[in-house]
Amino acid sequence: QAAAPYNEETEEAFAQTISCIYERHAPTLMTMAKGAQELRMQIGKDEVVERELEIQKHLDKFYMCRIGIRMLIGQYLALRDQY
Repeated sequence: QAAAPYNEETEEAFAQTISCIYERHAPTLMTMAKGAQELRMQIGKDEVVERELEIQKHLDKFYMCRIGIRMLIGQYLALRDQY
């Protein structure tokens, strides 16, 4: 487990790191959509329909985690900008 920032310098470095992560992962939604389209083209629509529930379960879990992480980072950065 990483230690919490204990002074302004380490907090600034932490904020910069998570800000970079936030920006770097912004296009993930489009990347996942392209991946789903490629999957359909590669294995065929019939097999995708067969495995729809399994695929949807994994995508739901992925997106829920992603939403939570982006929300936490966004809130942290927004609160930090207020002060």
